[in-house]
Amino acid sequence: MITIPAALTKEQQDSAKRYILKNHIYKMMAYVFVFMGLLVFIILYTKFVQGDVTRFLREPFLLLMIFSPFIPTLIMLHLSQRARLKASQIIKQAQADAPPKGTPKTS
Repeated sequence: MITIPAALTKEQQDSAKRYILKNHIYKMMAYVFVFMGLLVFIILYTKFVQGDVTRFLREPFLLLMIFSPFIPTLIMLHLSQRARLKASQIIKQAQADAPPKGTPKTS
């Protein structure tokens, strides 16, 4: 889990919090989509394949049709990963810009 250091400015903290929240929302949506995708996968598999695995060789388009319900899950996981990366970049950038500990502040 990403922790937000107190040394960040208010704007950086808000931006990092927003990206972390997006990360969690996208992940939760991905879990919902994977559950729905499994249900649709089971329905399509039982309707079209009916235990005949060689049907995939005769109709390759059937593979795309059966696995297409998982595409939204992959998209949500990708968006989640990007949001988490942006949050960590904001935190790393702010830590790199901060003066090292133990150095006196000059005004």
